[in-house]
Amino acid sequence: SVANTPASAPTTFTSTYSNNKLILNWSGASDTETPQKGLYYNLKVGTTSGSNNIVSGVFGGNGKENNQMFGNMQQRTNISLNIPDMDYFYSVHTIDTGLENSSFSTEQIYGTPETPNTILSEKK
Repeated sequence: SVANTPASAPTTFTSTYSNNKLILNWSGASDTETPQKGLYYNLKVGTTSGSNNIVSGVFGGNGKENNQMFGNMQQRTNISLNIPDMDYFYSVHTIDTGLENSSFSTEQIYGTPETPNTILSEKK
């Protein structure tokens, strides 16, 4: 039997605010055993660093013990959230078809025009 290695987290992110919606996009995840088009994603979004009060991102154990086994985004690599224009912190982890998941990506921040987008230190 071949060991299933965890996927890597996404590495490329964009965030924009348009028409009263925050639009988040991510890419760059990979996995040794699962083609990129077969990967699934789990997103968390919050109003402070490390928080998840906008999109929970709660995902149990190693992925095998949760009824959302393929994450809250399924195979989507973007989302449009109808929320006020303010600072948001977000990160994504990747889940492969063997239900092995990466750690969460480096935390990203969408900042209002007064606080431009920056990358924060990686949260583990």
